[in-house]
Amino acid sequence: MHPPVNVDDNPTLHTNPLVHKCWDFNGVKGNSSTYYGLFPQAWTVYNEPDPDLELKCHQISPVIPHNYSHSSIPAGVFVWTAKNNSPHVKDLSLLFTFQNGTGGKSDAKGGHQNTMFRHIDEDYEYIGISMKHDDPREIFDRDAHKTVKHNDPVSFAVATRIESKERRLKDNIKARATFATTFQTNSEASLTALWSQFKKRGELDNTNLSEKSKPGTTIGSALAVKKRIGPNEVVTITFSIAWDCPIARFKSGGKAFYRRYTRYFGKRGEAIQRIAIDALKEWTGWHNQITKWQRPYLKEKEKFWSKKMRSALFNELNYLVGSTLWTNGSLIMTEEETQLVQSKEYMGGFYCLSDYGDSIDSLIGNPKFDIGPTFNNCDQLFTGGHALALLWPHLAVAIQKAIVTTVKTEKKIDWQTLLEGISSYSMSWQRKKKGTRNDTVRRQDLNLKFVLQVYRDFRATDDKAFLKLMWPLVRRALKHSKEKFDLNFDGMLESVGGDSTYYTWPSRGCTAYTGGLWVAALKAAKVMAYYRKDISHYVYFDDLYKRSAQIYVDELWNGKYFKLDNSESKASDSLMAEQLVGNWYSISCGLGRTIPTEQAKIALLEIYNKNMCTLPQGKIGVVNGTRPDGSIDSSCLHSKLICPNVNFVLAAAMYQLGLKTECLNLLNNMIDTIYNQMGYCYQMPAAFSADGSATFGSSMCSGLSIWALRWSFESEISFQSSEFKSTSEEYDEKFEQNMTQRIAMLNDKQLKRRENPPPRTINREASVGGKTSAVTSTAARPVQPPPPVIEDSLLNSVRTKVSRSLSFMF
Repeated sequence: MHPPVNVDDNPTLHTNPLVHKCWDFNGVKGNSSTYYGLFPQAWTVYNEPDPDLELKCHQISPVIPHNYSHSSIPAGVFVWTAKNNSPHVKDLSLLFTFQNGTGGKSDAKGGHQNTMFRHIDEDYEYIGISMKHDDPREIFDRDAHKTVKHNDPVSFAVATRIESKERRLKDNIKARATFATTFQTNSEASLTALWSQFKKRGELDNTNLSEKSKPGTTIGSALAVKKRIGPNEVVTITFSIAWDCPIARFKSGGKAFYRRYTRYFGKRGEAIQRIAIDALKEWTGWHNQITKWQRPYLKEKEKFWSKKMRSALFNELNYLVGSTLWTNGSLIMTEEETQLVQSKEYMGGFYCLSDYGDSIDSLIGNPKFDIGPTFNNCDQLFTGGHALALLWPHLAVAIQKAIVTTVKTEKKIDWQTLLEGISSYSMSWQRKKKGTRNDTVRRQDLNLKFVLQVYRDFRATDDKAFLKLMWPLVRRALKHSKEKFDLNFDGMLESVGGDSTYYTWPSRGCTAYTGGLWVAALKAAKVMAYYRKDISHYVYFDDLYKRSAQIYVDELWNGKYFKLDNSESKASDSLMAEQLVGNWYSISCGLGRTIPTEQAKIALLEIYNKNMCTLPQGKIGVVNGTRPDGSIDSSCLHSKLICPNVNFVLAAAMYQLGLKTECLNLLNNMIDTIYNQMGYCYQMPAAFSADGSATFGSSMCSGLSIWALRWSFESEISFQSSEFKSTSEEYDEKFEQNMTQRIAMLNDKQLKRRENPPPRTINREASVGGKTSAVTSTAARPVQPPPPVIEDSLLNSVRTKVSRSLSFMF
């Protein structure tokens, strides 16, 4: 679950034109071949070049949910099966080649070296070629203010296996593996010679050349396997590819990290042969685990999940292997950090690429502030993080825990700066330039998204120790928001413009987007207070939640939808697609609704009819903003965009409230637009214009937001915690009554403990006649400061407020 090269490399990969010139591909045109993708597996079926020979290549990556060891292994396998449908015996030969390098300029620097290796066990003979890649880099260290040269180990390998000699003799298997350790990939003569060997005999000459490459020369390795297939017989040929790059380092300097797999294969960069061989040994187990995970999704009788939907659900997970970094500690650590990394429960650091910089600012006229690629942006993980919460929940928790660590160690960093993301320049939490869209001091939504994500990840793991760790930060985040953004002290946050993820969209006062998030975050906080048995904060957040929820409806509801804001501006009555995101998040996490259900349904239908069905370009998805007459809100860039993550959240909200027809139509339109019309398979953009003329942010984790829809679907079925499962109409009233009763019981227990403290038992050792004996006595406890207790009058006030609110909210 990490890229094979340094994470901010972006080489231009291309097919070597000399290969097409020197190698004969005329027999395979693609007309009779079909590709099937279901990440982390894929299949390519060839009914060519020989129509009597059915070839299938099964590609497997070890990306396995809830498996935190094998999912970190940097390897993949290609399992070829061939069926002979003719009455004749046939010989099948497959050639597997790989260029030593990353596809970038360093491939031709020289100094690279390929080496053949072999391993034999009882059942198989393993043959492979390891490729050491020499790639010294000069990196400017911003902390040290100087250029530092690094030559970190980088190796690649290809390997295959055939049955052992004993098995071949016993079972009459005709198989042979041959190799060419080194050939020049940019030399027409070398390429022609290699192809001539293979085409003539279906084998290679076993040339074992291990000299280092010269500057200007690119080299590669080749493996060939030849097997005989009888009539109606099926044979299997397996290749593996692996890489061993133990250190993750950025061109911009800063911290360097060990990758997660080094926990199992060592940090010295000498494990490439073992990784390649292990992949050949373990692939059947990987396949079984992946199939066991995927089968229930594919076999579900729920018609809502169409084939397109199931395909997108899995294939968008490819982001996890190309745009994330999974670490196992840094190169320089304190003794305390070293002990943490070595502990059994340590899951490592997990970093999700959020964007490559502020490229969108140039489109809207804002000054650019070069911070490089950023990771773990709270905006991106708010919906994209549901995939981790469902499939690798401990990695989702690790992201939140990293914030706690930073708060303790980097005292000077502003709270909201933590949530804006980590810069690759220093791999530390960013301060961003005031006056740009990344002026984190003004952002209102990040704290609220953080609180909701903490509760989501708590529900995914039922880890009360995690909640205990995060609870002080949750309180701090909401306190910060209340003090800084509740400008008129009524309990609701007030916007001053440009202070949310929609930073170009002018909004003032109480807003549909941030206000909805605020209400949902308060409800999540009071439930967390309940779990923490924190009575005073339960009462505080409960009261604040009730007041803000009422204000939200009173100020924004116009009978059809919740207005953009309650100001008198020209765009204040715009119809925002993501206005119900807080209500959706609350329901999907088992907290119940935050606005009346009937109003939510009316608003969703209005968004469906105005923001999608009236688009002049047709039903290509839901646009972020429209005017009351159904025309696109053209007041800013954000209002004119179509965002896949917003569409998935809308679909999830529709599904929750029973609008399944609208939900299905929206999803089919969105997926058809991105995959079929735009051709963005495996690379869903963060946003695109309504006319399809521009796309933004294909490196972001927008595609993972489809798992937010899956989360909502599964939240109706079960939660790991047995409490508060239902999201039905009756849920809300029972939820509040249950919570109030338990808080009252907890309060009574604290009162009794204060009035009648238990006796204290004292153990002493007494010496009598040279013998030691234990003496136990009971003494009254010294007077201790009483625990915080909510007065009965205040608790009764809470009960009264709950009962009064049932008619409106619950």
